[in-house]
Amino acid sequence: MKPKCILIVDDDQAIRETLAQYFDQCHHCMTCLARDNEEALHHLRQRPFDVLLTDINHPGINGLELTRLVHRHHGPPVIVLTGYFNSQRRRQAIASGARACLRKPFKLERLADIVALVVEKRVHYIGQG
Repeated sequence: MKPKCILIVDDDQAIRETLAQYFDQCHHCMTCLARDNEEALHHLRQRPFDVLLTDINHPGINGLELTRLVHRHHGPPVIVLTGYFNSQRRRQAIASGARACLRKPFKLERLADIVALVVEKRVHYIGQG
């Protein structure tokens, strides 16, 4: 089962748009974009999502706090994307409830494979992208 609806949270507009275009066109998903966690929480209250992709560093509450909130309220599985990948960040992401943690930059095809694994099998993936 492919994800049907993906929420993408990143303060970098180019990353949001690149991910949205890739998943929309190559995987026929519906994507919703948020530039910060407040906007993401608004979208999460409006509709269900199959998966949430989030960067860690955002203005306001960070992606790890968003992950904790989503996990605590039984929201969609979360995949954390970060340019600051190390073992501490990975542990923090997983402790926050993330299903996967990937280092930026990553190959879009690799991300799509991990999204499918997380959505279909509800597995954890700890990787470096």
